[in-house]
Amino acid sequence: MATYKVQLILHTNLLVSLSSSLPPALSLSTLIWRYVRQFVRLDAKEALQYVYTVTLGTDQPGGIGREQLELSWDLVRRVIVLANAGPAWDELVGGLRADGMRFVCLLLLRAS
Repeated sequence: MATYKVQLILHTNLLVSLSSSLPPALSLSTLIWRYVRQFVRLDAKEALQYVYTVTLGTDQPGGIGREQLELSWDLVRRVIVLANAGPAWDELVGGLRADGMRFVCLLLLRAS
């Protein structure tokens, strides 16, 4: 009976993906977002480290890998938008130093 209650709670919070062709599965991207959204404004770099773990599933067959990649890009966009109001913004998307020199953004450094 306790297992049923846990599954019901998870399903109402959209942490479980249900499909007729696949077994029920936890949504890693949803779990990670619920965790990092609490501190993304304070430490966006650390939040991105968690978001990068979603891309570990991109080698899944049958379109699941592509879906994981899209979910990770969505989380990256969310982190950038929430970091807009702080010093992490320049570090994430690049900017200019006080002496006028450009510096490369963290996202480009991690992508290469």
